[in-house]
Amino acid sequence: MHEDLALCWRVEEACQLAWPALHAQQFGGYILRYSGSNRSRRANSLNPLNGPRARGTHFVSLAEGVFDHFHMRACFRLPDIANELDVDLASLGYQREAETITLFASDLSKMQPDRDVYVAPNHVPASWLDFYFSQSDKGEPQRKTFQDMLGKIAMPCAFGQFTYGNEVAAIAYVVAVDGIAIIESVATHPDFRRKGMAQKTINSLLVWAAKHGCTAAALQVVAENEPATTLYTKLGFSKELYRYHYRVKK
Repeated sequence: MHEDLALCWRVEEACQLAWPALHAQQFGGYILRYSGSNRSRRANSLNPLNGPRARGTHFVSLAEGVFDHFHMRACFRLPDIANELDVDLASLGYQREAETITLFASDLSKMQPDRDVYVAPNHVPASWLDFYFSQSDKGEPQRKTFQDMLGKIAMPCAFGQFTYGNEVAAIAYVVAVDGIAIIESVATHPDFRRKGMAQKTINSLLVWAAKHGCTAAALQVVAENEPATTLYTKLGFSKELYRYHYRVKK
């Protein structure tokens, strides 16, 4: 975990703004994020807030009651900077999964845009969404919910797509939050991987973000995704701020 705790919390809060949930409720120093048919853990979990937080098995029981009220699977997201519930959850049979790394880039000055990347500020092109859902097994209800979630992004944002011929080959989006650019939803078509298309897409988005006041950037990547981690390191995301994982009941 990085020694600059204030920076870690600044990035943590920015990442929540860049991946909004449809609904949220705060209690006990945590925020419950829930998003209907969307199955994203981040958008359907209990997340710690910066400040005093409840702890202990009594609070876990309280949280479970709230999950039950919304017909949700109990899912606790635990960053290293606020993981007081981890031991209690483990003792109650909650399994650890999906360790994720938060990476930080402190310099955007060397980023260059690419002519094959289309950057759409503050709106989601239909072609971007078509590509996003073509790379997964998510159905139409998921698409509508995800669109609604993206529509809740209140900060300046832009959606980028790399086009090869007439075909979208890679996508990502960026949200500018208080001087930090948060990169989300990086994806490349399997036929075009390892050709630098995701890198060019991210570069172009970071150039856009720099023009909107961002001097640094952050993103979150699943720890076991070594190809993605290698790509992000080449892009300047060389500083690890903190990690997080989830605790869920199987």
